[in-house]
This record gives sequence, structure tokens and C-alpha cells, in this order.
Amino acid sequence: MSRLRNRRIPVCGAILALAALMIALPTALGAAGVDDLAGPLREIAIRAQRGEPLPQMAPAEVQGPGQQVLVVVRFKSEMAAAAQPLTAYGARVRFRRGTRVEAFIPADRLLEVANLPEVAQVEPATFVRPAQGYGASASESLQVIGATSFHRAGYFGQGVRVAIMDLGFGDIDNREFPAGANMVSFRVDGTMGTDTHGTQVAEIVADFAPLADFTLIAVDTVLAVEAATE
Repeated sequence: MSRLRNRRIPVCGAILALAALMIALPTALGAAGVDDLAGPLREIAIRAQRGEPLPQMAPAEVQGPGQQVLVVVRFKSEMAAAAQPLTAYGARVRFRRGTRVEAFIPADRLLEVANLPEVAQVEPATFVRPAQGYGASASESLQVIGATSFHRAGYFGQGVRVAIMDLGFGDIDNREFPAGANMVSFRVDGTMGTDTHGTQVAEIVADFAPLADFTLIAVDTVLAVEAATE
């Protein structure tokens, strides 16, 4: 009987050691910042640390030049978000909104940023998308809402300032839109975008108020939208 007990001791010891290892492993990974990386950022950070090719993220604009990833760093307080410039980690900050900071961060520095005690989570930037497209001509609705009566009275939006915010104003120069509009871009690429959704919206508004003072604002991410509203 004593021999059987002696044979079982090493087995039990091995099981206990394995259980301890399984408990310690997640703790060690969490301490390195992995637990505070959301979605695909975990795999990206680990591959970057190993020098492996990064997985493709959607949309493609998320990955910037030099293996940088556009992310939103969520801090535990607004004070912490304002006090941490992130430049020491090679970050290029785009926007700061309360506890959130949108920035390009090198993939191999994501774990360091996520492991900062003042950081709650690091997540991929959220890109906005139009709810629906517009394809029909807008001029048909002028009579429906009574705009033609204002036009006959000489009201064409003179002295009115109109701001249109959208994902893109592609081909705006070749459309039926008044020249001289103020163009402002909050997009990652600094352009007015190639999407024509905003262009079509602008054409609709111009049908109603062709003499208004227009400002077209191109955005891409959620924080870009919030920054543009200011």
C-alpha cells in the first residue's frame, strides 16, 4: 500500500505544478499589457514583438506608414489622458477627447502603451460609415418642400453659412456645386476623400441654397467627427 502511495506522489506533484503554471501564465501576460489590447491588436502586438508580418486589418487605412497602427487609447481619467503625450512610445497623436486619445502607434510599442498604469484599454480606431447611399437627383424635391417659392421670391441662401460633414467629397470639382467652398479635412490622409457620398449630399443642399457659404468637412474616424464639430 505504501508503494502505491509513493508512486502517486510524483503524478500529483506534476498536476499541481501544471495548474500553478496555467494560473501564472495569464497573470504574466496581463502584466505585459496583452489583456488591455482589444480585438486584433493582441495578435498584431505579439507578431510585431516577434518580428513577424502583421495581419491585415479592416479597413486598410488603420495601418499607417512604418507599421504604425491607428488606435484609440482609453485612459482611466481625463487628467491622465491630458498628461500623457505618448511621444516617448513613438506615437503621433491625432485627437484628444476626454479620456480617449486617437493616435498612430508603432505596432511593436503597443504592449508598452497598454501596460501603462494609467491606461484602461487600447482598441482599434473606429471608422464611420454612411448609413445609406444617395443616388437620385435632388432637384425633384424642391417643389415638394416648397423651396421653389422661396427661389421665386429671391431667397437662395444668401448670407447663410452651411457646413456639411461627410466621409468624402470625391469629384466635387466636376459636379453641380458652387465654386469657392471652404474645404477642411480631418482624415488620416489629409485629403477630401474619394467617396462621393458627401458630394451627393452637397449637391442636394446646393439645389436648395445655391448662394450659401459652404464649408465641406471630410472625416474618417469617430474622434475625427467629434473634433470636427468644434
